[in-house]
Amino acid sequence: MRKLAVGTLSFSVAVFLSCYLLPVKVLPAAIALSFLIVAVLLLLRKDQLRAFIISGIGLCLGFSCFYVKYNIKLLPAHILDGQTVSVSGRLLDYPVRNEDYTRFTVKLISDNVPTVNAVFYSSESLDDGIVPGDILNFTAKLKPSDEKYGERYFNQTAKNIFITGSVKSEIEAEHHKFYLPALPVKLGSAVSELTEEIFPADTATFMKSLLIGDKADFYEDLELKTAMQTAGLMHIVAISGMHITFLVGLLKLLLGNTKRSSLICIVLVWFFVLVTGAGPSAVRAGVMQTLLLLAPIFRRENDPVTSLSLALALILAVNPFAAASVGLQLSFAAMAGLYSFALPINRYLLRKIKKRKLKKVLRLPAASVASSLAVMVYTLPLTAIHFGYVSLYSVLSNVLVFWAVSLCFCGGVVCCLIGLIFKMPAVFLAEILAWPIRFIIFVAKFVADLPLAAVYMDSSYGALWLIFTYILFILAFLSKAKTRFKVIFPTVISAIMLVFSFQLNKFSYENADGVITALDIGQGQCICLMSGDKTVLYDCGGMGTLQNAGNTAGAYLNARGRKDIDLLILSHMQKDHVNGVAQLMELCNVKRIIIPLYDYTDNRYFSEVKEAAESKNIKIEYLRSKREESFNNLDLTLYPNNNAREINNSSIKLLASFGDYDLLATGDCDAKTEQSFLRNNAIEDIELLIAGHHGSKTSNSHELLFSTGADTVFISCGYNSYGHPTEEALERFAKYSYNIYRTDLNSTIELRIGRNYGKIIH
Repeated sequence: MRKLAVGTLSFSVAVFLSCYLLPVKVLPAAIALSFLIVAVLLLLRKDQLRAFIISGIGLCLGFSCFYVKYNIKLLPAHILDGQTVSVSGRLLDYPVRNEDYTRFTVKLISDNVPTVNAVFYSSESLDDGIVPGDILNFTAKLKPSDEKYGERYFNQTAKNIFITGSVKSEIEAEHHKFYLPALPVKLGSAVSELTEEIFPADTATFMKSLLIGDKADFYEDLELKTAMQTAGLMHIVAISGMHITFLVGLLKLLLGNTKRSSLICIVLVWFFVLVTGAGPSAVRAGVMQTLLLLAPIFRRENDPVTSLSLALALILAVNPFAAASVGLQLSFAAMAGLYSFALPINRYLLRKIKKRKLKKVLRLPAASVASSLAVMVYTLPLTAIHFGYVSLYSVLSNVLVFWAVSLCFCGGVVCCLIGLIFKMPAVFLAEILAWPIRFIIFVAKFVADLPLAAVYMDSSYGALWLIFTYILFILAFLSKAKTRFKVIFPTVISAIMLVFSFQLNKFSYENADGVITALDIGQGQCICLMSGDKTVLYDCGGMGTLQNAGNTAGAYLNARGRKDIDLLILSHMQKDHVNGVAQLMELCNVKRIIIPLYDYTDNRYFSEVKEAAESKNIKIEYLRSKREESFNNLDLTLYPNNNAREINNSSIKLLASFGDYDLLATGDCDAKTEQSFLRNNAIEDIELLIAGHHGSKTSNSHELLFSTGADTVFISCGYNSYGHPTEEALERFAKYSYNIYRTDLNSTIELRIGRNYGKIIH
């Protein structure tokens, strides 16, 4: 069995190297080299080299698999990039309607395109009668799915989707009454609808996510989603081994522990995997649970390492691009941690408990603590890399809710089975189950509000602390000290270092004369002003990036010990300036909001901001006239334009002064509005200018650049189709000798105010 583990692990390593490090053009050389090494080792005919031979074969197969799949699936998509063609596709899932578009997934079946899965976006709604299995015919502009916002992007290919496109014609549908492969999707939708019917409104969203991984509504509930993320409980609503273990346990309880029941369990487990969307973590759990159930039937001992490596190799053999799946990486890292450390930690926790009854009572809590700690060993670095933070109290939150999660999942399955026949008993049982669900949500929100609930990697202290902690534990366990010392000493030192570094970082910002930051939030704007313990934000929105502007701003502020935002100024109500506000409110306490006075009829972004503010009891103030505000040594002057006919020109102009250091921001005002503003206000001797309209040629007029006399300009911009910043604007800045800093090139730009000077840190 270990030979199989060596081969499958080598295969997986080759796939990961192909996905992350090796360009596709060098893969033929990698295949040839690994084949040559295997051939040489075979000629030597030595038993000691057997493991190296198996590894070489695994590497050769892994490189070959990725190369072949790329040429079959992704290369044809690149050839079709930018072409508008007529296509036919079989609908794989129910269309999802957003406010601006409809998203649907099909398997392409026409001869002029590769036979791959594709996602399309249509500005029109699809007919309600269209269901999975139907064939759709339309014209669309195609592009490969491995590029987004001008960068390499494997999120879609990891989900087995290789083409994306925008629909350019009406969609004609061919209805099919019954299509067997669509049955799991339809059943999943039926379970989702049934869950909404029988469970109370405040718990149905959570239960849908827990039972079948339907997180569409879950992600809409920003408060719940943010709390679950911060508390380290998001794995609860990501279908994985935990859910399948619960399912098998329930089935064994109902069917008995026999060979026949094991075979039934295998069938039902895979049906469950399909119903929940067959994500990489669910497939991994399905493979491993199948091997576990088959082992006693064939009288073979289940080997965890072999099972884990075989499951990974099988998933990557089907779709090698799944190597980029965050869910897959976290799932396998969690299982590796469990296999490596759960049992030793559990034994350590129970080692001094001699009384049998007490030991029996503490067995489940100890196992929960051991499992949570073991999982963190390998998942913590991945979480830090992919999400930019780690949940400090995840062990606490998981221990508190584990019993409730198992009860809710098993109870939810029973509820749905009963609900298919009798609604009233199911509703009664759902009302009872609602209370443990509410307990889980309460724990998530309680833990999320604790100090340092999340340690953010946005600041260098977070990353350094995490690296330091791992080095500390490794050195402790390599030492010859007693086990107690190996655990307690690094834990205490790590905690002290975390608090010390966090407070030191917080102190450095509070004691600066002032800090001005242009956050890298893509094509948008978010300017942060800090003076002592006071914080002011000018805008919070962005496009052309995978990260929500609110998450970026919240992470930046929390990493610097700032939970409160004393004033949020929204220059004007457009997507690229305000679409992160709702998420920001979940991560920080916004005390006040000021917006322009304007007619917001049919303005969806104003509605979103207003709804989010009302949910947090924050009153929105409308700027009707020139206003001055002061925060420590930061003086603000806000200028309205109440007669603006166009929303960009309604932008609030901001003059911010840290003593003698002045900043001017004009939002998205055009040149004519800038000139009118300068005629009515004496603005001069500015040190820093925030470029208007992200460096547009219609803003940043000669009059503005000359009158303000600034020497530095920050351009907040990112991936866009508008050409921002334009060559005309850049030439103007150069003509007036501005030092130019751009968030698309320099990332987040931080300027610290000293004695009459500004120091750029980026």
